[in-house]
Amino acid sequence: MRHFGMSGKSVIPLIGGMACAVPSIMMTRGIANTRERLITILTLPLMSCSARLPVYALLVSLFVPNEQVGGFLNLQGLVMLGMYFLGFIMVLIIGFVIRFILKKVPESVFILEMPDYRLPRTNNVLITIFNKCKAFVHGAGKLILFISVILWFLVSFGPEIQQERSDWSTVKLINDPEDLSASYAGHLGRQLEPLIQPLGYDWKIGICLITSFAAREVFVGTLASIYRVHAEEGNIQALKEALLKEKRPDGSLQYSPASALSLMFFFAFAMQCMSTLAVVKRESGWKWAIIMVIYMNTLAYLSAWLVYHIFR
Repeated sequence: MRHFGMSGKSVIPLIGGMACAVPSIMMTRGIANTRERLITILTLPLMSCSARLPVYALLVSLFVPNEQVGGFLNLQGLVMLGMYFLGFIMVLIIGFVIRFILKKVPESVFILEMPDYRLPRTNNVLITIFNKCKAFVHGAGKLILFISVILWFLVSFGPEIQQERSDWSTVKLINDPEDLSASYAGHLGRQLEPLIQPLGYDWKIGICLITSFAAREVFVGTLASIYRVHAEEGNIQALKEALLKEKRPDGSLQYSPASALSLMFFFAFAMQCMSTLAVVKRESGWKWAIIMVIYMNTLAYLSAWLVYHIFR
């Protein structure tokens, strides 16, 4: 890890980043070298966390064939594995670049005492699982519920249109499920559409990107709200069918393998977690938190643009 500005102590936080970046960033407190710790913090959110999985799973199941490669490997599974490798490779690349930017300090010495290995106690495991699930439901669950209610309002209501203009002071109910462009969400998405159109996205994806900056898990739920899909628990087939039927104004399909791959690259690199941003600010200050937001979102936009124009 020294070649990439980090130490052996950076490995555990990076592995933890595949679950959640928030506790993993706090793990970096064990890294005594300030330069190595800062590089680890700035690159750690690039690891593919569990919050990205719903987005990957939806897009991969839509456009990657469920077939075998080499007789025993599943193609969809290989693509999912590739997204994990993509995040880790980008961690190494960004770390390699940052090490030449930050002021050089003496390298630390990595000494690790290997503890005795013992089987965990069942009670401790169950209590830990219960506490983690409870923390997620009380933490992220509240945020997801709140955003879902806001989205329902933005999708179900819109400004009154009077004399070829929208009167935002008057609220009307959107009775036609197909007329989403007349809702508040549609108006906001239209404003964002010119910025994300080069990536292959429309205004509906723009709304999802806005909400996912609070929590990536909200993306699929936002799509379901926008398309007014009420799929049964564990079944997103109705949402898939709605996405595959979506068309552009010129009649071509809105969602293609190129736009899906572009969206996966965007999610792989974008800084879309307010909790992570808050922890980075607390651990390293506003300066580095802002730098992280700028470089990650710039990287996400440019990589998504490049992927879309190569594969379309």
